[in-house]
Formats: sequence, C-alpha cells, structure tokens
Amino acid sequence: HSAKDIITRPFLLCAIDSSPENDVPPMVLKQCESSIANCRTYLDASTRRLVGPSFCAEIIIHTYVYEMLYTWTQLMFDSLRMFSSILLLTLGSVCPALAHLVPDIDTLQKNTIETIERFAVEGSLMQEIHGIIVLLHSKTRVLRRAM
Repeated sequence: HSAKDIITRPFLLCAIDSSPENDVPPMVLKQCESSIANCRTYLDASTRRLVGPSFCAEIIIHTYVYEMLYTWTQLMFDSLRMFSSILLLTLGSVCPALAHLVPDIDTLQKNTIETIERFAVEGSLMQEIHGIIVLLHSKTRVLRRAM
C-alpha cells in the first residue's frame, strides 16, 4: 500500500485543493481514483486485522512484554493510517470533482468509527482519533447535504 500511496496521494491532494471551477485533468483524475482505491483497500485490510481476535504475527512472538509492545505499536500504526485514509476519503467526498468516487463515505466513516471505538480508552490517543472521526462524520453529512 505504501509505495502506491506515496505516488498517488499528491494527485489527490492537488485535486482536492483545486478550485471547483477548474476541471481536473484526466491523468490527475486517474491517479485520484487509484489513491481513493488504495485508501479503501487499507481501511478494509485494517478493519479485518483489528476486528479479529489477534494479529497473526503474535503467534511467533515469544515474550509477553514484547507481544504487548508489538500489539500496541501495530494498533497505533493501523489506527493512525485508518485516520489518514478516512480523512482523505472524506476530503474527496466533499470535493465536487471527486465526490462521485466516494458516494459511500457515510458507511466508510461509520465502519471506521466502529473499528476504532473498540480501542478508544479514556484519555488515550485512540480516544482522540475516534472523537475526531465522529466529528468529521457529522460535519461531512452537513456538507454533503449542501452540495
């Protein structure tokens, strides 16, 4: 996911930042489609990993301390990357030139909220990420109604 994301994300950000009056060139739109597909794929993969009972890598980790550290580090990485992906998808959904690529943003946001909510421990970074995505969901619904 990373290499493709590094290559295509600037095109997505460029299209999001462009003026609504300007048409997005076909080459840029193609890269935006790829970036959005990559975000969707990452959300799906992370959700499957985080919803499952454990990470497959834990099977080979021998010590309890190392296992917990690895699990928490992987959880944080997945959650931050999910946050990044849902943020990009949300920005795409409210961009007139890209909105047709993310018609299901409401479902994507709800699924991300449910996945991260499980780990949103009081006072944690996970709780903050969860709160931001909940707020993003509510603001997106208002913005999309106005479009």
